[in-house]
Amino acid sequence: MSKESSKTFWGIIKQYNIVIPPIQRDYVQGRPSREVAEARDVLLSDIKKAVDSSNILNLNFVYGKTVDTLFLPLDGQQRLTTLFLLHWFALLCKDENFEESINDAIDVLRGFSYQARCTSRDFFERITTASMFLDIRSAWKDSDGRISDCIADASWFHPSWKYDPTIESVLVVLDRMETVFSECDDLWEKLTNDDDCPIRFEWLDVEHIGNEDDLYIKMNARGKILSPYENFKAELEGASLGALGYREHVEFFSSLDQGWLDFFWRLGSPENYDRKMYSFLVWTFWNRWSSLNAYGNKDTGDAGGVRNLQSRAFNLVAKDFDTGLENASTLTQKTFDYIKYTLDYVSSENANHEIVDIIDRASPACRNPDYSERIMLQVVQSYLFQVKGRFDEGSWSEWCRVANNLVRFARRYQGFNTLGRYSGAVKCIVGMECFIGDLLTKLADEDNVVSGFIPDEQILEERLKAVLIKKSEKWRDAIILGEEVEYFEGKIGFLLNYSGINTMEDARNATDENLERFVSYLNSISGIFGPSDLVVDGNLLRRALLTKGDYSMPKKKLSYYIAQNDRDVDWRAFFRMFDSSHRKANSYFKLLLDDIEKRGCDIEEAMNGIIADYVWDGCRDDAWAKYFIDEPLLFREIGANFQFRTSQLYSKGWVCWMPVGTNTVASGFNKELFTALTAIELRRLGWRTEWKPRLKGMQAGIQYDVSLDGKEYSIGISDDFADKLLCVYERNSQGDYIKVFDSNDYEPVVQFINNAVARG
Repeated sequence: MSKESSKTFWGIIKQYNIVIPPIQRDYVQGRPSREVAEARDVLLSDIKKAVDSSNILNLNFVYGKTVDTLFLPLDGQQRLTTLFLLHWFALLCKDENFEESINDAIDVLRGFSYQARCTSRDFFERITTASMFLDIRSAWKDSDGRISDCIADASWFHPSWKYDPTIESVLVVLDRMETVFSECDDLWEKLTNDDDCPIRFEWLDVEHIGNEDDLYIKMNARGKILSPYENFKAELEGASLGALGYREHVEFFSSLDQGWLDFFWRLGSPENYDRKMYSFLVWTFWNRWSSLNAYGNKDTGDAGGVRNLQSRAFNLVAKDFDTGLENASTLTQKTFDYIKYTLDYVSSENANHEIVDIIDRASPACRNPDYSERIMLQVVQSYLFQVKGRFDEGSWSEWCRVANNLVRFARRYQGFNTLGRYSGAVKCIVGMECFIGDLLTKLADEDNVVSGFIPDEQILEERLKAVLIKKSEKWRDAIILGEEVEYFEGKIGFLLNYSGINTMEDARNATDENLERFVSYLNSISGIFGPSDLVVDGNLLRRALLTKGDYSMPKKKLSYYIAQNDRDVDWRAFFRMFDSSHRKANSYFKLLLDDIEKRGCDIEEAMNGIIADYVWDGCRDDAWAKYFIDEPLLFREIGANFQFRTSQLYSKGWVCWMPVGTNTVASGFNKELFTALTAIELRRLGWRTEWKPRLKGMQAGIQYDVSLDGKEYSIGISDDFADKLLCVYERNSQGDYIKVFDSNDYEPVVQFINNAVARG
């Protein structure tokens, strides 16, 4: 039988002597770890706010057994000890009527004792002895030192006590209380007014429980500080009563402690399974909050306690998720249903491995999951919520395919890089929940609004695919096959574009001819791209593509002939179907694929033929491209990102600069196109070449040193471009560079230098 009521610490200790039994663990709220310090500071801050405002702060349940005038706490020892210290500190600070009340007050506080260690027992006895208490108070009032120093300097304080973990924690907590409550007026009066004291807890006097040691062992067998998960769960259990009925509440938290926890045990290890469970709950609430806020696609507004969740993920309590914003409370029936349907399903024997994998990745023990992993958690929870846990392979496969395509595209192009954008994506998934079961029909209907992912072009692509898949199984097979080209991560809108499908109307009117063109382009593209990059010679592809036109992609002050690993100018970016800046360049690739198909031979053989047959169009604006097409080794000189920049000169036309290596700024080290071509040709003729970066003290325009059979020259660019573009230098006995030849083209330079050997 149990008797439950709201109590204050002062009300309990006036009635009972509070004895911390030997089996209880040490007082730990003063330990130096970051987790403990944060939890302690939050508690003290909450108490301070409650005292200042007179708003009730409920510290949850304190369990214990009363024996005559003794109260033996079984759970709540840490909170009770902190409250004792707060009352002790408040008495220390009391000035008004102090002499009149000291004896009665200290007599009451002597009713608190520790039996865990003899040192702890003796320490609490000493600090609640009137004479010793007065000595501490006098020393503290007369000095600028900390309370802990005044206690440790007392004659009765044994140096060995500093090694008692409970005493060590007490000293730390008292110092923190001095900082937090030093300016709190009438603290003692507020704490000891039993009717008006705002700091309360639910006191549970458990009767007829037998041996209290046995019960304590059952309740806290590990004898360790409560984990963040345990604290979170306790807070959540208290906060959930308003969202769940009694029966649902009991069933939910029973599952949380049993079958659901067993699932995370299987995923993790004895050391981290509870952190995985905690991570799952944290990110579930994060997503729920994100789906309820009203910040659109902007990272603005007050996000309450959740705004800093990413950095605080493993130090949260449940109340952090109830932000107080209008329509933004996450403590709702739907939130608990998300959790219930998800964990019920993944805990089952035949759970889909893909879903289990998503939950595993979204619930890491020692890191925050990335944005896409969090979104995929929402994808799973939305699905299982909508089907009420009744999994169907077909509906899940379609839902996961579409959602995964949206998530991967947004991830690549920073679609989650602000709180607002992330929120928009979660809202989109939640808004599409009702589509599950008939997803393609809903997507194909333009009256159904689908929005939230940034950039939004992938949404249109998925709508086009939905219309086509509903047309025939042949279209379904072709689209699924296209999405299996791993490099493109499900984004194949450019193939639809090449096939003549750009709008919903195009998709509705698509014919077998469109399908044939799609399959043909897919076959060609599959022979060019593998899982992570090109499977053909990249420079051969670049040269062949240049025969169709200037496909270079601009970024800042540079242009790129498609970088290998740059999000904005790699092949994936090149093929973005609806990006107007890429559309013209994208069309050149279609022309290349058409040409390859006409030749009917191996892809690389076809590209070599395209280059060999090409006749330069003198009307092209990108004159430098001729040299990239003609010289197969030039791309090796351009640098790892295949980047360049051109400068227009008043009388000589242009200069093409090629940033060296991974340099991505125009002001860094650059090679010049014609000097690079000169070096390539000289190497073919047996000359040794060494590229020279522009270094301080060196002639500004020098690019390469070349040498052969004792002959040495330097090739460079004219300083002011007032004469010829290219210059050849010899170095005299004084170390100065003397110009011996110049030209506006590289071939005369090659001829001049090569003839030097013949000249002897």
